[in-house]
Amino acid sequence: MTVLTTEEILDSSVSEVIRKKLSEVQKKEKSLWKEIAKNEIRLRTSKYRSNRKLFFITLYSALFLWAFIIAPLIFDLFMPTLANEFSEVFKPTIAIIIESLMMTLFIMLLMYPLNNIYKENDTVAR
Repeated sequence: MTVLTTEEILDSSVSEVIRKKLSEVQKKEKSLWKEIAKNEIRLRTSKYRSNRKLFFITLYSALFLWAFIIAPLIFDLFMPTLANEFSEVFKPTIAIIIESLMMTLFIMLLMYPLNNIYKENDTVAR
């Protein structure tokens, strides 16, 4: 019997032992990536080893404050002046543009450190 894919193994009449082994291998692959991510976080936060929980609480609190308090305050600061300058037709467009800019800034704040990590890993690999 020739088996080309994992799906064919699961669909065919193979013993239950082989199915369990396949599912265990798939679970191990998923948990392997989880372990790699945990170790990478531990490596990157080794400076804050004694205060790692406090570091993440502070980081998530800052992101929460930015997303739900500071960005809306900045938005409300500029929106009334822009609303007075532009007509009723452009209000929804300007609101979408400002929200998109705030979202882009927020994503850049998240992605820039990740990009640096991958650049460092790429230079080390070469």
